[in-house]
Amino acid sequence: MTGSQVVAVLEDAIASALDTGGSTGAYPYAAGIRFDVNASRSKGSRVSNVEYKPRATNVSETTSWEPLQVAASYVVVTQDYIAGGKDNYLTFADQTWTNMHTMYTQTWIDWLELGMAGAVMPLPVSDYSTQRYVSADNCDHSVHPYPLCSGP
Repeated sequence: MTGSQVVAVLEDAIASALDTGGSTGAYPYAAGIRFDVNASRSKGSRVSNVEYKPRATNVSETTSWEPLQVAASYVVVTQDYIAGGKDNYLTFADQTWTNMHTMYTQTWIDWLELGMAGAVMPLPVSDYSTQRYVSADNCDHSVHPYPLCSGP
């Protein structure tokens, strides 16, 4: 997918969760991508500062976050439900997918069996998908730091 299509997918998912009374399960949580959301804006302008983390070539290698380029192509992996446009992931429905015929739970099982897990620890905050969230009422629920909005 192009970077602009990836951003469109994020916009689709956020619109489903916020605008159409869709499932909160539609909110985009993902590995290897992070972004800011401003829910007070309209669809198409809510997602910004999109970055991705290039895949490491080995377990001990670390990679740095890089800005997503709208014209560049990226390999995207997802499960078949949203790949088919469900939960209003409409941009995904326009893509051609290779079905690996693997249950989405199998990747977790494989990871554990390969001994990749070690102690399962929470992700560092820098790896959370949503790095900054501004709600529809303009309350900034940023991850760095996490301020709470006070009522009137």
